[in-house]
Amino acid sequence: MKVHTTDMHELSRAMGHASYAITDKVYAHLRPRDYSRHRAAFSAHIAQQSVAAAPVRAIGG
Repeated sequence: MKVHTTDMHELSRAMGHASYAITDKVYAHLRPRDYSRHRAAFSAHIAQQSVAAAPVRAIGG
């Protein structure tokens, strides 16, 4: 069985809610709570960046 996923913005519009906050309050329990895969992907992305940090400069010196 194929499951169709809808983001909260689409759901808010489909339900005719006046704001996204209403939809979030009513349907927040339907959102996934395990973000470990997202965190791992973000961490891998950050680790691949080779941009050196900018030097720190004193303010008002």
